Amino acid sequence: MKKLTDLNIQAHHDVDINMSPLVDMVFLLLIFFMVTAVFVKETGVEIEKPSAQSSTELPPESTLIAITSGGKYILDKNEVSLGMIQSFLKRNSTKPDRSVVILADKYSKTSSLVDLMDTCRTAGVSNISLATEEK
Repeated sequence: MKKLTDLNIQAHHDVDINMSPLVDMVFLLLIFFMVTAVFVKETGVEIEKPSAQSSTELPPESTLIAITSGGKYILDKNEVSLGMIQSFLKRNSTKPDRSVVILADKYSKTSSLVDLMDTCRTAGVSNISLATEEK
């Protein structure tokens, strides 16, 4: 019987782990998640929306206009007047079935909401929705 020391076994001490496949996979996963991510459009102001049981999903390409509790109108993260909203909606009239989603704070005045809806209708928008939270 031969002893273990009699065998001519050479030890390899320079074992390396190749990191390039791991880095490639991380980059591929990063690109995959960036491409498939859904980005939500927001108005840029914190709104406490009222709740409703009949809530539905937002139309994907709608114009979001917020009404704060103080009665200010926010469009694309900027405070605007009703005249500016009307001119914006008339300028962006590329689609006949365009829609506006109003994100009214639950403590905003009804008169602000009615004024905004009237402005949207005079600008030619017929599809106006109110944003709510699902109960």
